[in-house]
Amino acid sequence: LAWLQSHLGKVDVLYYGLKDKRGMVSDIPTEISIAQIPGRYLKAFEANAMIGFVGDVIDWMCTVLPDGDETWALEYSSGSREISLKNQGGKFMPDWYLQFLEDDQLVEQVKAITFEHSVG
Repeated sequence: LAWLQSHLGKVDVLYYGLKDKRGMVSDIPTEISIAQIPGRYLKAFEANAMIGFVGDVIDWMCTVLPDGDETWALEYSSGSREISLKNQGGKFMPDWYLQFLEDDQLVEQVKAITFEHSVG
């Protein structure tokens, strides 16, 4: 997915690092040219095929995910070469944010502050 975002956004270089069990990146991130990814990491690669594949995955997710305020993780198993969805439990939007959206006065105050400080 990082490749697709970078490719569509016309980004030239991608930096990546591996996290440990605590979620920390301890080594200096590795730099790779986006143009090198297809031949180096993906066999039988074509940009249009990758974009089509991601589109198919998104379409599939839209058909299988229930409507609601839940968080889901997209997982790939290289052993079985399967993509699956795993319910992470919990809400996607925290209660404080939903309450904020329901409070029209608060929303208008934030809009006013945002417009006052916008650069244009």
